[in-house]
Amino acid sequence: MKRRWLIYCIVLFISACSENVENKKIFISDVPTEKIRGTLYLSENASLNVFYDICASDSFVYCLDFYNDSILKVFPSINSSSLIGYCMKGQGPNDLLFPFFMRNSFQSRNNKIKLVDLNSWSVKEINPCNNNSLSRINIDTVLPLPIMPAIKEYNETDSCIYGIDADMQHGLFFIYNKNTQDISSVDYYYDDKEISNKYSSKIMPYLFENHLVVNERADAVCVGMINVNALYLFDLTGNLKKELIVGDKITYPEPDPQYLDFPNAKKYFVSMTGTNDFLYCLYNADASGFSSVFKFDWEGNLLSVMQTDMKLEKISVNPTNKYIYGIKMSEEGGSDIFKFDMRK
Repeated sequence: MKRRWLIYCIVLFISACSENVENKKIFISDVPTEKIRGTLYLSENASLNVFYDICASDSFVYCLDFYNDSILKVFPSINSSSLIGYCMKGQGPNDLLFPFFMRNSFQSRNNKIKLVDLNSWSVKEINPCNNNSLSRINIDTVLPLPIMPAIKEYNETDSCIYGIDADMQHGLFFIYNKNTQDISSVDYYYDDKEISNKYSSKIMPYLFENHLVVNERADAVCVGMINVNALYLFDLTGNLKKELIVGDKITYPEPDPQYLDFPNAKKYFVSMTGTNDFLYCLYNADASGFSSVFKFDWEGNLLSVMQTDMKLEKISVNPTNKYIYGIKMSEEGGSDIFKFDMRK
C-alpha cells in the first residue's frame, strides 16, 4: 500500500511540474503590427567600417570596429557628421583588444558606457568628451573580472554577474554570485528524448546559441535564441517565468553532417537590447527577408512587432526609447548604421 501511494505521489509531482512548465508557454505572432523605416546614420564611406557591436546613450552612439586601428568610435547621437572620440586597438592603458558592450549598459548614467575587454579580462568604463573635437578617449575605470568561465555575453547587477560562457558548458547562461563566488548554471528546458535522439553533444551548444539582457529593477533576465524560435524570461535567481514561442510550436533546425553549427538554418532572435521600461529583440526569420523588432514589456507581454525595411545584424536602443540604431552589412563587406525613429 505504501509503495502504491509513493508511486502515485511521484506521478502526481511529475504531472504538476509538466503542467507548470506548459502554463508558462506563451505563443506569439510574428505578423508586423507596424512598419519603421531607417535613415542612414553612418555610411562606411571611403574607410571600411566593419562594426560588430553597437551601443546607444541619449547623447552618443558607440561602435566597435573589427577593421580599423581605432577599435572604438564614438559619434554624437544627433548625427554622425563628426567622430568625437575613439580608442585605439592595442594593449596600452587606454587601448582595447577584443571588447564588447555590456548588454544592460542602459543602466549606466551620464553617458558612461561599460564594456568588457577579454584581452585584459576586465570591465572598463568610458566617458567621452562633451565637445565636437576629435579626441582619444581615456579609460575612466578598470575593474578586473573574477575567475569564471570564458564569456561571450556579460551583464551584471550589484550582487551577481550574468554571462554566457563561450563553451556553453553552463546551460543557457550562468550566474556568478559576487559575495560567495559561487557559479550556478541555468539550463534550457526541453524534451530529453527528442533532443538527445536528434542532436549530438558536439552540436548541442550551437543549437542553444543565444543572447541575454538583464534588468535588475524588473527582476528579469531575458534570453533570446538564435536557432530556436523562442525567448525565455527568467527572474534574477534563474527561475523560468515565461517561454515565448513564435508561432504555434517550438521549432528546431535540422542538423547537417557537414557542419557543427547551423549556417543554413533560419535565424530567429539574433540581437537584444533594452531600457528600464522595454525589451527589444531583433528577429531575422521573416519570410520577406527584412528584420523585425519585437517590443515587450519586462513581464514578457508583446507590445508591437515593428518590421524594418532592411536586414539588420545587431541593434541598440537609447535609454529614452526614442531611437533604435542598427548595423546593416553592406554589399562591399563593410557595415552601415541606420537610425529608426520610434516617435513617428
